[in-house]
Amino acid sequence: MPMRRFGAMLTVLLLCCAFPAHAMTVSVDYEASEAELVNPFIGNAVWANDLSETSQPFTLVYANLRWADFEREEGVFDFDSFEGENNFSFWREQGKHLILRFVMDIPTSKKHRDIPDWLYERTAGDGKAYSTDYGKGYSPNYENPLLIEAHARAIEALGARYDRDSFVAYVELGSLGHWGEWHVHDKAGVMPDEAIREQYVLPYVKAFSNTPLMMRRPFRAAKVYGMGLYNDTSADPDDTEEWLSWIEDGGTYDQTQEQSALVPMANAWQTAPIGGELATDRKETALLAENLEETLSLFSASHSSWIGPRSFAKAVQRGGELQSAYDQLSRLLGYRLRGSRVALTDG
Repeated sequence: MPMRRFGAMLTVLLLCCAFPAHAMTVSVDYEASEAELVNPFIGNAVWANDLSETSQPFTLVYANLRWADFEREEGVFDFDSFEGENNFSFWREQGKHLILRFVMDIPTSKKHRDIPDWLYERTAGDGKAYSTDYGKGYSPNYENPLLIEAHARAIEALGARYDRDSFVAYVELGSLGHWGEWHVHDKAGVMPDEAIREQYVLPYVKAFSNTPLMMRRPFRAAKVYGMGLYNDTSADPDDTEEWLSWIEDGGTYDQTQEQSALVPMANAWQTAPIGGELATDRKETALLAENLEETLSLFSASHSSWIGPRSFAKAVQRGGELQSAYDQLSRLLGYRLRGSRVALTDG
């Protein structure tokens, strides 16, 4: 239908050109399409290390980079293992793009550390081994200057490798806290104040001048450096509303009780990406069924560009009973470009 309208408009214009007594402009308006668009850098992401079938189309993959794996020997950065385990070559060939997060504390069911052994020894075990309802792990003392210096060198190496690599879509500032989410269990350690946090932020800013950066909360640094934001409790109404209140109003950082450490960033979505994964205690199918209206409202208010790594991509069978709901949500994520009007003027 749009091509027929354009053809009719062109015919009128040609007739006008045959009688050029007066200049004439012919225009056609086009309504926004509700069709599925699989645009790059947005939508539902999947784990990069998971090659199992995904029936829904996607453009983004996600990978955590665990420091203990990345730098087993001081100054020797193992990119090959990281890229192999996360199927970089395959995803590049498929035209996908990567969301990257560097982490140094991931709670699991087993006793372990996520910082390199040599660094643990260098810092004389300056941290706390924990076992909480989150899991087990090791929370380093983030104020330790040796840790700060080693972290800066690791991020510098990441930037040298990936900042000009078009495969990498976004870099999340993980680094601090459990899962790189900038919080710790009160029985596992403490988060540092702003002056120390800045020493973890600046290496990213220096290393990644081309790649969009994202933070878990609207810290002052996020606003100053024009970063995006991610919410790893997406679709949970209480947690997401709290996250949105931080973005709207700023406020106190509850991990350190610093007043005004969080600053308003209500317009961040207009210039930077917004993302994050689904809350772990929310069932994907329920979010798109009985909780659909609430889910759509939360993602609309968040102005999300992407969801992941826990997303709807593998949970919803393409063409199944939840496809319509999945499509409704997808239309809210990121951008949709269109030409709203075409105008031709004779002469």
